[in-house]
Amino acid sequence: PLFIRIVGSLKTTSTFKSRKVDLRNKAYGPGAPAPVYVLNGREEGYVPFYEAYPADVAAGKRPRG
Repeated sequence: PLFIRIVGSLKTTSTFKSRKVDLRNKAYGPGAPAPVYVLNGREEGYVPFYEAYPADVAAGKRPRG
């Protein structure tokens, strides 16, 4: 699964790489500080994360659109 989170800015390292650890620590889901989107397919694009998403992925289901 691919996730995206739209934020105003990202912290970077001294070599201008994004600080992915900070984003990973914020996690994803209903309590995430910014909306998270999940890839529903190449043609459908991204859909908002929903509570049952992890269970759907574990069951081999495609994300709801």
